[in-house]
Amino acid sequence: MVTLKSDDALRGLGNNTNLYRRVLTKFVDSYTNAAETLAAHVNAQEYEEAERLAHTIKGLAGSVGAPELAEKAMGIEQALHAGADAEACQPQLAQFATTLAETIAACREMVATL
Repeated sequence: MVTLKSDDALRGLGNNTNLYRRVLTKFVDSYTNAAETLAAHVNAQEYEEAERLAHTIKGLAGSVGAPELAEKAMGIEQALHAGADAEACQPQLAQFATTLAETIAACREMVATL
């Protein structure tokens, strides 16, 4: 189960709880279906789009305090950059989907407690 590093994220946001709540909410609203979108790009051989989305999520994961998600996104980004094809990315996509779902759930829980 993913645990958010909320203290780190809050420090990065100047300890602004209201801003953190907005960042978490925006992340949940915008990226809940990102695993499906990422897989669709990879499976359609739209590797540039997939790499860009993985890169974006890697960065945003830091903002919400989700280093595990950042790591999974970075792995996909690096694999695609190195020329991995859709078949080679499937295990990473599956791990990413699981981690993203857990992160989204953790973000929702955190919003409810802020």
